[in-house]
Amino acid sequence: MSNYSGPLHIKYDPVASAALGTPHVRLLSSFRLYLPQTVIGNEWTAYDPDTWIFCNAGMLTDLGTIPDLFRDMFPSGGKYSQAYVVHDQACEYLSITVGGRPKRITRQEADLILLYALQELGMPKQEAYTIYNAVAAYQMVRQITQPSTTIMKRRLEAAYNFEDIL
Repeated sequence: MSNYSGPLHIKYDPVASAALGTPHVRLLSSFRLYLPQTVIGNEWTAYDPDTWIFCNAGMLTDLGTIPDLFRDMFPSGGKYSQAYVVHDQACEYLSITVGGRPKRITRQEADLILLYALQELGMPKQEAYTIYNAVAAYQMVRQITQPSTTIMKRRLEAAYNFEDIL
């Protein structure tokens, strides 16, 4: 698991999927991905145990919005799903934790976190860079700079009853 604090536990959520119009899963247990402190030329250096991104139980995610053309090459599920959850969290809040305090990040930095998260799960470097470059190009073409969260998604997450999974 390297710098992930725990495994990924998810469950398909039919109610949220219907409400949001696309398949979504719910995160059943929280985890952190501990991040390196510095990015130099898309390479992570200087690991820092006080820098992380937190993915909270109850979070809804689509595990990666991958165009149909590329789904066979890069499926959104499978052994790299945890990286897509981290990226969704980074994109939805554009924030990480540094020294116990929230720190604002850019969408470009959120995409770099995806690159790091994929490699931490053992994805070969060339494949991870292919996904990163596709995501970064999408972000540049769409000019996405703001957090990607929606009111409906937040309401569904807040209303979730964890007793349903116990």
